[in-house]
Amino acid sequence: MKRRVFFILLSLLFNTLGYAQQVDVENNLNNCLCLHVKGIVYQSNVELINQDNNPIVLYSKDSGITWDTLKGNKKYFFQDSCVYFKGYNPDGFSHNSEQYSTLSISGGVLSGSVMSLINGNGNDTIIPNDYCFYMLFYDDDISGAPELPATVLTNNCYQKMFFSTEIKEAPNLPAKVLKEGCYMSMFAYTPIESAPIISATVMADSCCSNMFSHCESLKTAPELPATKLGRDCYNTMFAYCKKLKSAPELPATKLAKGCYNSMFYGCDSLSVPPTLPATIMEENCYQEMFAFCKNLRTVPNMPESFNIADRCFKKMFTYCDNLSGYPAGILENILCFTAEEGGSTFSVKDRTYSNSIRYSLDGGKTWNRLDETPITLEKEGDKAYIIGDLDYEFTYGTDGAAQFFITGAIAASGSVSSILDECGSVFVLRTCLNRLFAKCEGLTKAPELPMRVLLLEEDEAWGAGGSYSSMFSGCVNLREAPELPATTLSYACYHNMFYGCTQLKKAPSLLADTLADGCYWGMFAKCENLVEIPILPATRLAPLCYRSMFDSCVSLVDVPGIMATDLGNSRDESMRRMFNGCESLRHIKVAFEDWSNATPDWVKGVPDGGWFECPESLEITYGDSRVPMYWNINESKVVDFYGIEGVHIWSDEHSIFVEGSKCDVFLYDLLGHLLSYSEVSDDVICFNVDKKGTYLLKIGNQTKKVVCM
Repeated sequence: MKRRVFFILLSLLFNTLGYAQQVDVENNLNNCLCLHVKGIVYQSNVELINQDNNPIVLYSKDSGITWDTLKGNKKYFFQDSCVYFKGYNPDGFSHNSEQYSTLSISGGVLSGSVMSLINGNGNDTIIPNDYCFYMLFYDDDISGAPELPATVLTNNCYQKMFFSTEIKEAPNLPAKVLKEGCYMSMFAYTPIESAPIISATVMADSCCSNMFSHCESLKTAPELPATKLGRDCYNTMFAYCKKLKSAPELPATKLAKGCYNSMFYGCDSLSVPPTLPATIMEENCYQEMFAFCKNLRTVPNMPESFNIADRCFKKMFTYCDNLSGYPAGILENILCFTAEEGGSTFSVKDRTYSNSIRYSLDGGKTWNRLDETPITLEKEGDKAYIIGDLDYEFTYGTDGAAQFFITGAIAASGSVSSILDECGSVFVLRTCLNRLFAKCEGLTKAPELPMRVLLLEEDEAWGAGGSYSSMFSGCVNLREAPELPATTLSYACYHNMFYGCTQLKKAPSLLADTLADGCYWGMFAKCENLVEIPILPATRLAPLCYRSMFDSCVSLVDVPGIMATDLGNSRDESMRRMFNGCESLRHIKVAFEDWSNATPDWVKGVPDGGWFECPESLEITYGDSRVPMYWNINESKVVDFYGIEGVHIWSDEHSIFVEGSKCDVFLYDLLGHLLSYSEVSDDVICFNVDKKGTYLLKIGNQTKKVVCM
């Protein structure tokens, strides 16, 4: 017994020193990593390339009778039929992307278990550390892969393990639960023809990212039964697998960020897509999923309704030249021009180098480039769909990167963001759409602007005028403004957005409570028929944020609320000329208690005799830069300033009162809908109203606006 222990200790010592030694006759070679040389090539080169790493690796040329140390960064030449390798690295073979080792092998077939490099016998099924086998056989000239028996993985454990090798058959992957990056680029650029069995039901972030990328001989994909996905888990998994004809089922109904991003990018032979049952999207989840699948002919089956996340469909079908149509849920979100009169035309001037804006007249089945040559919608009701990929290509000049030209009468619908990502799923705007529809006199209805966040750097924004600067300026027939859901604004983002839209009667809600420099500057200036504006909820103003916002809105009667309590410093002039020239304005409600220097000429040209609501602490001074001349302060009734001789009209929060009318009295809302009617009466006529706001009274041949607050 003592003699046996002595030889074992001596054997371990020789292993460490690199000398040949006698090995225990009970040693089992079945699981050791084995390189088969004869019959494949006459000679094989092996080199342990260490990058700030020093694992213990032994080799045997005589079936395990003697073992020598494989020294790092030294090339070995083998002509023997089988060379065995094992190691003693219980803390892991490699340690991270900067401290790792590669077994560089030229010629031969590998077999056995890779785990023999950890404990010497290959029986373990638990990988001990992150990046354990990172780039282990990177770019090797080997035509067979060893077994990978581990069922407990670690982060990035097999990343780039067989990258650019010559293996044609991949080993099975028995792990049920994956870890971040564990299979990333594992078989990329190899000639494998069939994928291994992937048993996992739980994905992790980037776990299969780029796994089979550029495997140009791969014909079948593995089953992917997982329903719990991770961020970027299948990102570019099969990119450029040019012989892949069918896609695996993808049963997940709840997606993760970037999970299918570019999954089948460049798969030339893919003709039938998988069903996509997901109803819960995440950012970039389908981005470029089928891009450049030139033989894809049918669209994937998708649910009728689902949520849309930022860029979730970005360029999902870009350059799918034979694709017939778009999924219905995506198509309804794409920018659409509908003719309201026959013979209407549209065109675009695209100032980017890509000239990538396209249109379809057949519901998205075929697409053509759109340029400055007008496209005619022959009949009323004819539709054209518009897409593009201009997301990061918009220039920041004052003219913008692209501008539509519209004649006749065309109503836009769908999301304008389809000219950015081809599918209308952009919710964070990182570019500029300034002047996109400027002077489109034929535009009657604006498309949706679903972007919730507007992001531009300050120097870029001022150069361009902002994200939506002058977007609809001069659209004299625009009757309806889009909703503006953005709560995060950028510099000058709405500058002159609806300037001169003379048919616009109602402004959209403005939800942002945190403003940016110049964000609303001139937004509704010269909207001559604008009569209804929203409460402005921001409590702290930014420099020039409301400058000339309603300048020359000559029909505006009521300002329901400016909730700002902090108007900025003395140089900001946040409200300069805000209501300049509003010659019908009769009511303004404010929350600030100090004028500072925010309001130079803010009510210049406003008529005398209106109603000003303000905190009692606000100093009351009159003039073009303070309270309009001869206005009542904090009155609960407004009597006799409506100018009908002998008739008294006043209001409170819920009612409008008329006394002394000699004619029938009609009450309308601002859209002209009749709300109530009263015949001539000697009593005071009372109209109850459902909500605060501005209403129209018609008495005889005169019409007057009344404010209920």
